[in-house]
Amino acid sequence: MSEQFTIKNGLVKPSLVGFANYLVPLMIGARDMAFPRLNAAAFWMVPVAGLLLMVSFFVPGGPAQAGWWSYPPVSTQNPTGNLINGEFIWLLAVAVSGVSSIMGGVNFVTTIVKMRAPGMTFFRMPLFVWAVFSAQIIQLFGLPALTAGAIMLLFDLSVGTAFFNPDKGGNHVLPLSGFFYQKWYLPRHLK
Repeated sequence: MSEQFTIKNGLVKPSLVGFANYLVPLMIGARDMAFPRLNAAAFWMVPVAGLLLMVSFFVPGGPAQAGWWSYPPVSTQNPTGNLINGEFIWLLAVAVSGVSSIMGGVNFVTTIVKMRAPGMTFFRMPLFVWAVFSAQIIQLFGLPALTAGAIMLLFDLSVGTAFFNPDKGGNHVLPLSGFFYQKWYLPRHLK
């Protein structure tokens, strides 16, 4: 697990989302976010994910040791034999963070699309609101697959399913294919 992941998900992302939660309704003339309870649930899942991330350092066997991307088959190995190990808790933190971000993304997009003040068209919105809107749209396209992959890895590690285990008929190249498609194929073919 890298320090970059910890700092980004534990400090930078919550700070930026907090600013956006405060500023977006003010900038578009809304009284509050579209779904305040969903907003609160997404907000309180962030410290839970951060706490899980920190707890993963103190379990038997140490923190996750499968690298930043946590590719299988390395991430599905359990050398300690304990059900609760660093990799398990790290994947749980990634899944909780993903669900929280998806919930926040739905809330931001709904707020910006449906709750603008009368007369505020999309092209009159402030640049900050556009930045938040664009980031949340991108997030809503990418995060469901990442969160589902983290949950499937979690099941492979804890329950013994075979989503990514080639010995049991799973496809360990599937996450690599997604990474290859996003980082290499798309930028070259969207020009």
